Amino acid sequence: MAHVLQAIGEELDLVKYDTWNVLVPEGDFLTRVGKDNFETVLTKIKGEGHPAIQEWRDLQGHPAIHEWRDLQVRLIR
Repeated sequence: MAHVLQAIGEELDLVKYDTWNVLVPEGDFLTRVGKDNFETVLTKIKGEGHPAIQEWRDLQGHPAIHEWRDLQVRLIR
C-alpha cells in the first residue's frame, strides 16, 4: 500500500523493519525480511531436502514474483 500512496504523491510516515515472525505449527521463528533467510528458517523447520524447500525455491522463480518486484521498483522511482 505504501508504494501506491508514494506513487500518487501522498506522504506517509513509515515504520521500517528488517525482521518478521514466522508462525507455523512447528513453532514461532524470527527471521530477517527477504527470501534467503526464510529458506534458512524453512530448512531448520522441515529439514534439508524436504519438498517444501524446493517449493519455496520454485515460487521464488515464478514469473509473477519477478513481475511484482519489477512493479515495486517502478513505483518507488
